[in-house]
Amino acid sequence: MSKPSSPAFDVPLSDLVSVDQIVDGMKATDVKQGIEELVSQLESAKMVDSSSTAVKRIMERERLAPTALGSGVAIPHARMDVGEKPVFAIGRHFEGIDFGALDDKPVELVFLLVGPESDNSRHVRMLSRASLLFCKSGLREAMLEASTPEELLSLIEDAEGGLDAG
Repeated sequence: MSKPSSPAFDVPLSDLVSVDQIVDGMKATDVKQGIEELVSQLESAKMVDSSSTAVKRIMERERLAPTALGSGVAIPHARMDVGEKPVFAIGRHFEGIDFGALDDKPVELVFLLVGPESDNSRHVRMLSRASLLFCKSGLREAMLEASTPEELLSLIEDAEGGLDAG
């Protein structure tokens, strides 16, 4: 008997990110700089047209409530015109950024999501998937110890296989 597919998991995150969407060794000293750094990476990869609009939207969302999940992870996000598919960037910050997490831990792994403005449902599903995935302590630890961006991507792909398997 096959497992029913869940709409929360219709798009693997590993299908939305490549090495050119990773900032390994972020330099930012605060939330806004961190978001600017990741959005700039997406702009360089030609995935967002207006980095200033993306930063503005993400910071507006961040002001509503910090997107730090705790345990060194944050998922800043917003919706804007990015085409049909969400775009995703990953940042690894070795000292950590204060995102205002409830556990007061600095954020070392930042997963930035910009979803299509017209598809709130998909945006929420992607946030759900990212939260489930990146809150796994084993994955977080492995990602912090990874030697290369390619290894980071491989870890995400392997972890997603575990999510989809049950």
